[in-house]
Amino acid sequence: MEGFFMRYWIVIERGKNNCSAFCPDVPGCVTTGKSIEDTIKNMREALSCHFEGLAEDGDKIPLPGRLSRAKASRQIGECDVLAAVDVPVKTLASA
Repeated sequence: MEGFFMRYWIVIERGKNNCSAFCPDVPGCVTTGKSIEDTIKNMREALSCHFEGLAEDGDKIPLPGRLSRAKASRQIGECDVLAAVDVPVKTLASA
């Protein structure tokens, strides 16, 4: 990956047939995938798209929180996976 990125922590929940993910720092931005890797890829795309929409509407892009804040979130279950997703800064530049 070239350029600058912002790192967001996401929570991946494993289901029987797939995974789902959300970002505690970005309420309402969710995705699913067939595997953990697929879900991380999809979340990167979902965050980029969400941020582009926020920027177009003139809304502020939420800054990423610290790992400790993500871990302290009461939204994380025992079987969930915590992962980092890097979002290109160019997506955030218009904010």
